[in-house]
Amino acid sequence: MLTLVELLQKLKTLASSSSEDKLEQIEDLFSDVRAPAEFQVARHYAARLLVGDIDAGITAVSPEQRSTAISTVQSFFPRNQAARLLRHVVKDPDPKVRRAARRAVRNLGLDDVA
Repeated sequence: MLTLVELLQKLKTLASSSSEDKLEQIEDLFSDVRAPAEFQVARHYAARLLVGDIDAGITAVSPEQRSTAISTVQSFFPRNQAARLLRHVVKDPDPKVRRAARRAVRNLGLDDVA
């Protein structure tokens, strides 16, 4: 398990990379449920670093990229910011993306994102 400092360093490196799967890599860093509570600090840090990537992912042509962005929004962003981001994909033309967005809205306990 990483320390908080190691995690923050890894997040900074991943967030500044141009890797196609960096959102998945970042989510994997937080997948350990035994992670200490201090890792919540890193979640907020990651959210600040990833705003541009999430905006790009939410509006991407690829449904897979939009679904990945939705998953990242649900994992890292506070509810008010998540609602703003999910608003764009709740009525997505792709049924899988739309389903993922509605699941995220439900899991975050959001009443309405419109």
